[in-house]
Amino acid sequence: MGASREGFDIFNKCGRRAIWRNLKKGWPLTYFWIDSFGRFACFILGHDKYECDPGEFACRRCHHYLLKGKK
Repeated sequence: MGASREGFDIFNKCGRRAIWRNLKKGWPLTYFWIDSFGRFACFILGHDKYECDPGEFACRRCHHYLLKGKK
């Protein structure tokens, strides 16, 4: 099972559609803030990097992959 989830970025069409679709269901808005404004926080503060898999790194703040390892 993968760890992927639907994106809720207000700056792209699919993200806006996902926000409205899941807002009716009572989906928490924390994903909205993280996906929309997390990248700006990382631009100012820098990434909070951690190793999610051997050789692959992600940011705890904006949840983006930073470096992908070789297979």
